[in-house]
Amino acid sequence: MKQQKKLQVQKDSGLREFNFGTYEGDLNETMWQDVADEQGVSLEEFQANMDPEVFADSVAKLDKQQIEEEGIEDDINWPAEDYKTITDRLTESLDQIVRKEEQKTGSGNILITSHGLSITALLDTLFDDFKAPEDGLENASVNIIRYKDGNYSLESVNDMSYAEKGEQEEQSK
Repeated sequence: MKQQKKLQVQKDSGLREFNFGTYEGDLNETMWQDVADEQGVSLEEFQANMDPEVFADSVAKLDKQQIEEEGIEDDINWPAEDYKTITDRLTESLDQIVRKEEQKTGSGNILITSHGLSITALLDTLFDDFKAPEDGLENASVNIIRYKDGNYSLESVNDMSYAEKGEQEEQSK
């Protein structure tokens, strides 16, 4: 908290959540069920084996079909993003943040917050061996990415130890 005055919040639209097009504002269950149906599996099977690339590309495909079927004007609706579009903007934003910090200080810690699905897609893109947790990333989980000599490495995923420690301390009072 003593460093609070030194912290600056900066917004970066490239780190936003996926755009779901015609599914925006609808129930998540509707979108997830449509994707599972499009994949020919049950909702439970799809969620248990959720692949962010398959998910995003399916939503983009279904969104395009809905736009065509319902005659929605493209300029009125912001179409759903496919996986490449999403991951390109996420990695571009991360790379820009890292370059800016390198130029400014040479090194340091950066806290980035985003939506769990976007974080999952970013980790999936940066690390070939990344496997998303079956139930997705926990809300407020910590994922640590290290950057050194032009390379990213993944140190931790879905860490909730700080919250668990706080809960234990609260219970011991």
